[in-house]
Amino acid sequence: NNEWMLCPKCSGRMSVIPDIRGRIILEIFPDIHGFTKLYWWDDKKHPGLVYNENGEVIRVARFSDITAHLEDLKNRYRITDIYILGAQKRGSNREDWAYGATSPSPFSPMSLVEIETSLGGPSAFKELVKKAHSLDIKVIMDVIPHLNRNSKELPDECIVSCYDDSGKLVERAATDGRFGSWNDGKLLNYRKYEVWEWLVGSITKMIELYDIDGIRFDSAHAVPVMMKKNNYPFVYNTERSAEDMLEGTIVVNDRVDEHFITTGYYDSICRDVIACPIHHYLMNVVERKIKEKKKDFFINIAECYWGREKYLARSGIIPYNSALFKICENITHGKTDVREIYHLYDNYFLQALPEGTELLGILGNHDEDRPLYAFGQNGLKAATMLTCFMSDIVMDYEGNAEGEAWKVYLDNIFVNWNQFADVANHSVSDFYKRLYLFHRENRGRGYLVWTNNNMVAAAVKFGEKSIWIGAFSFSESNEHALIQFDQPKLPIDENSFFRITDPLYSHITGIYNYITGKELRTSRISIIVPSTDRFKLLKLELVREPGRYYKEFLYDSLNRLYKIDNPSYFLSNLSFLETMKHIDTLEHFISFISGKLIPIFKDKEREILELGLKRILFHIFKNGIKPGNSLIAYIKNMERSKNPEIKYLGRKLIEHNKPGSLVFITAEAAPFSKSGGLANVVYELPLELAGLGEEVYVITPFYKNGDGKAVQTMLNSVKKYNVKYTGTNVGFRIG
Repeated sequence: NNEWMLCPKCSGRMSVIPDIRGRIILEIFPDIHGFTKLYWWDDKKHPGLVYNENGEVIRVARFSDITAHLEDLKNRYRITDIYILGAQKRGSNREDWAYGATSPSPFSPMSLVEIETSLGGPSAFKELVKKAHSLDIKVIMDVIPHLNRNSKELPDECIVSCYDDSGKLVERAATDGRFGSWNDGKLLNYRKYEVWEWLVGSITKMIELYDIDGIRFDSAHAVPVMMKKNNYPFVYNTERSAEDMLEGTIVVNDRVDEHFITTGYYDSICRDVIACPIHHYLMNVVERKIKEKKKDFFINIAECYWGREKYLARSGIIPYNSALFKICENITHGKTDVREIYHLYDNYFLQALPEGTELLGILGNHDEDRPLYAFGQNGLKAATMLTCFMSDIVMDYEGNAEGEAWKVYLDNIFVNWNQFADVANHSVSDFYKRLYLFHRENRGRGYLVWTNNNMVAAAVKFGEKSIWIGAFSFSESNEHALIQFDQPKLPIDENSFFRITDPLYSHITGIYNYITGKELRTSRISIIVPSTDRFKLLKLELVREPGRYYKEFLYDSLNRLYKIDNPSYFLSNLSFLETMKHIDTLEHFISFISGKLIPIFKDKEREILELGLKRILFHIFKNGIKPGNSLIAYIKNMERSKNPEIKYLGRKLIEHNKPGSLVFITAEAAPFSKSGGLANVVYELPLELAGLGEEVYVITPFYKNGDGKAVQTMLNSVKKYNVKYTGTNVGFRIG
């Protein structure tokens, strides 16, 4: 059926990606692999990076080390993919190294295809890929969108120039888009098609030579962000050609607030409707290559600034979800609250991203601060677990699971490594193991649900076998959350029956909760998120034989009924619906109460049954299911019953429906205390009600301390109305 291709609102193109649910990518920089000392004691041949007692590097890691450790990494962290960065051949132009660098930049390669010999060269890299594939681990290769200054892979015409401080026209150093530069790299002109061909040709050659399974594309740097064109029509008094002006071979090198002046690459209708042309071209060529190789898996993950996900996703690319990581970091440091997370998913992503877009959940990467540093020992649990809930595929950086706290600058690896070890916290490793296991065993993406608490976010994750509810707190104290499930897109089957399990406590306490899918839509689940764990998980288990647990469902439903605050929700409540089925005759009604309801409520819980029946009967009348006079007759007949329990319930229902006192409990009440309009309301409204014949009481504190004027007002009013403190505690029941 190709009708969709003829729709005027469709571009006639679909992007297809492999099944990535539950995948975990481990990012590895080969030079420092193993710096956490994980393999020092057990693998004398392949220990990884080693440093001595003074923190000085005495051995740099190699591809062969990663190859030797792949099986352990898979078993330890449940990884499905490894992302290798810095594998390409590096330059030797030391005079161009960045300030403070102690090694060549891995981000200014001589070639995208040639492999760095100091890491073992192409043969060692091929062995790594071969071993990974034997373990069903995919290999993703880093792609840098520029070259080393000394590289001759592209002619000078493909390099961007700029004017230096003296007015001399020079090659522009490679830039990461907005925030800095690598002095040993040169910026390529992505307005030239020749550069596109070089980039795409390099990627397809890597697929051919090394059988890689994906690329990580640095689209946040030179592509699609581009330095703004210098449109001055002369160079040293010589007029520039039209082609030169169009292709922007000279760029503006100015900064504003320490940021380079940039322009969106291809800021045009094609980017907004179709995709960034270079990415569309790249993915089309790659698709043909992987078909030729008969590969059934290939992904392109792309680093990007917030706002560019919508362009990348249109070409089948999986962009970084950097925004979630940053928002969680800002919440942790008090700059915002969880409402920004809901805005991101419920507004921005909903409007900006094509349907079916996948985003890469960031647990950590080399460009971000370590989670332990960004969030703290407990805070990282909320941020990373929330990311797993909201992502089909996640990526973490080697060392995070071992509790590393400091960011590693990859061209400055010959540092005092003992300083890194000093600030590490290995106590988080057990949490990370549970985190990875949870993500692998519960494949599926989550939906945000509201918690009625601005410091707690919550989500429901629909896995293949289980449904999980998670609440994630960014507060340093215990937080109470009321999770509601009225999100329209939640794929909850309203005809299903569920048991709510606390995986931490239910097997110990024996306490479970039972709820129907229809009730879940209209209910709020109350939980406490502890300050130590920062997250709380509940599991929704499908009950396939609900008849076996009828009493449990009825009991929990009636407990929820007296908390309902929306009249329309009664028609979703199981206890209400079951009572409604038996309301046709008095005998049927009494039989249901005596046979089903009374046995499941103990004497001390009888008040729950009383209040529940009161509300049920009232809303049966309000919904026009049974006339009010018929229901009153039912209650009077119950009071005359020979069954003492039915008789007791009938008498209580009559008492509940008698006019009684009205009680206002308030923090302030004029003329005794006043800070706002509430004091006036609880002064004037009770007087009006009393004038209508009601018996009204107002309960408010006797403030003896505080603002001098307010205390004096309180004392004057107490004296005027002859209020006396008796020293007697009075108990009363409200219901």
